[in-house]
Amino acid sequence: MSAVALRGGGYNEVAKQGWYRLTKDPCTSSHFFGSLCEGFFVYTKAEMPESGQRGLSVEQAAQAYGGSNPSLSTMKIKIEELIKLNPLIWPNQPDIVVNPNHSNIFLGGGVATKNQISRSVPFDLLGFMLTAEQMNRLTKGEIHLLIADQHAWLANQINQDEAKLATQKLKDIISNIITCFKLKDWSIHLASEIFPGTTESNYETLETRDINLFTTNHGVGIKIGWTFSPKEIGITDESHFDTLHNLPTILIKPGLTSDPAKPHESPYICTDPTTRIVFGTSNNWDVSPAVKNHLRNICLLFENLIEPFPPKTPRY
Repeated sequence: MSAVALRGGGYNEVAKQGWYRLTKDPCTSSHFFGSLCEGFFVYTKAEMPESGQRGLSVEQAAQAYGGSNPSLSTMKIKIEELIKLNPLIWPNQPDIVVNPNHSNIFLGGGVATKNQISRSVPFDLLGFMLTAEQMNRLTKGEIHLLIADQHAWLANQINQDEAKLATQKLKDIISNIITCFKLKDWSIHLASEIFPGTTESNYETLETRDINLFTTNHGVGIKIGWTFSPKEIGITDESHFDTLHNLPTILIKPGLTSDPAKPHESPYICTDPTTRIVFGTSNNWDVSPAVKNHLRNICLLFENLIEPFPPKTPRY
């Protein structure tokens, strides 16, 4: 996805609402472009170069490692250097010291809140995934993404059929992002497939079980998480569960909505598609300035890791 162009081509009203950084001049035949249709990326142009041909430069990697010749035996990742390339990361977090025997990355995504099923997949998911990819360009390990599907019906008492449909949609979109961006060393796991027959209904117990499995069996030593704000770390949202394990964790900012009553939401859950930019065709482009800025930050990360947009792309 050099960029995403909506069906019909050209720069329409979408461009004025902050989506411009994901659009591409349809006449630019030297790059391929896609469309968002029913939640899936559809590509119509030439293939992208391998992801290894673009991304962090040697100098950028050295800065992030904290040395001129980084190696797994001495790796210390400086958060403030990462933020220069990725404005989605919260500042003032401790640097990450990587255990060379546990350098793989873990991130998890759910399909429901405590009482609501996710009705669509928000675009914020891309920033969540690209943050993990940014880290993996440094650690050169593997990324393990767990979809906590059974947590929805076991702990949150969400209808199991609805949760399974939401899970399949989320998995399909994640798979398409991995394929179309040519991301390497990614694995998608479903909790219900790893732990079939589980009856545990305590969410904290399920989360602890998940982390223990991935640290023990998959060499995971770094977690990508999110929080509403640094002041709420360990109190609410996903960061509450980070108090249950000892994994070094990098926290990014939450997904944003255009609803003043509920300005923040998970980067992978969307309970009201009318207030979010989502993967699909029913977006409400009349988004708030905060959402526009958040989209720009995701697009900046895309350009830093995957591919810069062509000069013709308008930048308002």
